Amino acid sequence: MKQWNWNRLLVLLLAFGAIIIMPFYMLVKLVEIIVNVFRKGKEPKRFIKPDEAKERSFVGKYYVERWFGTSKQAQDNRVFYMFLFPALFSFGLFVALPFFQGIWFSLTNWTGLNRGREVFIGFENYQTIFTDYEFAYSFVRTAMYSILNILAINLVAFGLALLVTQKLKFKNVYRAAFFMPNLIGGLVLGYIWQFIYNRALESLGGVFSPSIITSGETALLGLIIVVSWQYAGYIMMIYIAALQNVPQDLVEASQIDGANAIQRLRHIVFPLIAQAFTIAMFLTLTTSFKQFDTVLSLTQGGPATKLPLWLANLYNLGFQPVVQSSDLIAINIYDEAFVNTQMGIGQAKAIVFFVVLLTVSLVQVQVNKRREVEL
Repeated sequence: MKQWNWNRLLVLLLAFGAIIIMPFYMLVKLVEIIVNVFRKGKEPKRFIKPDEAKERSFVGKYYVERWFGTSKQAQDNRVFYMFLFPALFSFGLFVALPFFQGIWFSLTNWTGLNRGREVFIGFENYQTIFTDYEFAYSFVRTAMYSILNILAINLVAFGLALLVTQKLKFKNVYRAAFFMPNLIGGLVLGYIWQFIYNRALESLGGVFSPSIITSGETALLGLIIVVSWQYAGYIMMIYIAALQNVPQDLVEASQIDGANAIQRLRHIVFPLIAQAFTIAMFLTLTTSFKQFDTVLSLTQGGPATKLPLWLANLYNLGFQPVVQSSDLIAINIYDEAFVNTQMGIGQAKAIVFFVVLLTVSLVQVQVNKRREVEL
């Protein structure tokens, strides 16, 4: 049977079982309970008689009494999963199923045009990407961009949070103003800042000419400025919530003891808002690694530059080929899949990217959690 028939059969079975059988059965049981409860002068009908329940095994008792009985716990379980079902089913259909299907496609020669005729080729796609210097360069640039972007966003956001938590006259207006750039979409933001860099600032001359995003050496810096301007206001709100929960009596006591502002931050504020640092670091890390729309509209992955000499030597190239300076990993995957029409290789890159991002995120959260205890 062809591959597309298996996929269609799997989807139909999941849809039939999840949409029709389970919800219908649970709905019937729930309606039956409601009808029996409102029957005047009569005890609610039990699904399982006491004598039958005693004769059942432990597993039978567990499932019957906790899911299909008349107890409050059984009713709560049914209602809970009936409300959970739409979101859970949507996640399974639109996230989990495509993910596992993508793993299969990463092991085939799928091009997007040979659907149903793709051939299983094992790990050839993974061998191809690990010998691709452009993919390695994208990972290096993404890691460099992520580190610098995380530092820039968190420093700016924490500074803004300290500013707007002081006794200022229009602090709520400042908070709204700092947060507003986050409401602009990434594509629109990229085009706005492209105009600012290439037209408005460049017309001033001096250090602004040529534009910062037209050079392979500085394009990444221009991207970091744009994303920090957009995302710092959002992270600022996390720090504001944490700073407002710092007990003021501790701060006042430290002032009486002669502690200056730096000492108060280091020994009182930082330990009490350590959880906010963990959350902010996680959000900025994942956002930086997955950056796509702003890069696409601001630089389109360019401008061109030479591959670093150490990376060229690592791949034994003997020369420095031309690469795109802001070709982050998300852009590289997009170009491989949709521009080069190599869907299988692009999917393999996406799987590798997912594993790396998951590993880095888990390590970051674990390190920050330990840091919370140390603080």
